[in-house]
Amino acid sequence: MLVPIVHNTTFEALREVGPLLGSRSGISTIYDTIEEIASKLAELVTP
Repeated sequence: MLVPIVHNTTFEALREVGPLLGSRSGISTIYDTIEEIASKLAELVTP
């Protein structure tokens, strides 16, 4: 599983630079803290 994580930007901002870069969704450090990101990732990999 691949989970894109962007730092200090958003996927919307990436779409303005390059449609392929922002064509995915994922996690951004703009909206979530490192602890929240770690928790989300743990939920994804826990069976």
